Amino acid sequence: MNNMEQFEKDGLIGEKKFRDYLDRLGVPYLPIDQAPETHAQQFHGTAKRPDSLVLLGAARLAAIDVKYKKPAFWIGSETACVGVNRADLEKLAEFERISGIRVFLAFFDGWNPGFADVWRIAKLAAIKPTREFEDFVVIDINSLPLVRSRAQLMPLLIRESAQ
Repeated sequence: MNNMEQFEKDGLIGEKKFRDYLDRLGVPYLPIDQAPETHAQQFHGTAKRPDSLVLLGAARLAAIDVKYKKPAFWIGSETACVGVNRADLEKLAEFERISGIRVFLAFFDGWNPGFADVWRIAKLAAIKPTREFEDFVVIDINSLPLVRSRAQLMPLLIRESAQ
């Protein structure tokens, strides 16, 4: 299996884990089909669709893009970080602009035993990279809110979607 195939496989695993997480919390959501033939013309090449839409009530939605990457200690960093493709972030920002739906990133952080359902979730616009490179940015996931329950998730999404 080459790197791209492994990346896609990991992405599908992460999306499934996040859907299972939302199901356990009792959070209503709609998964988004990522197949190219399901993309509206406005999204081709310029916008990346998120993985799911979370229903917030009163016809409000939050878009979630899942990142399933094992954190690592980057040179010069004191905490665990993940690298995220810069183009993906720009395309998610374009989705947010076109749709008017706030985009959030959900980073799986359940790599340690006993922390299987741990996610760090933040609004795309609130994420500040600790380092930037030409093709990707490095994000300190410990700087993002740790979300373990519906009581933490829903207020976060509702509050941040309104801003």
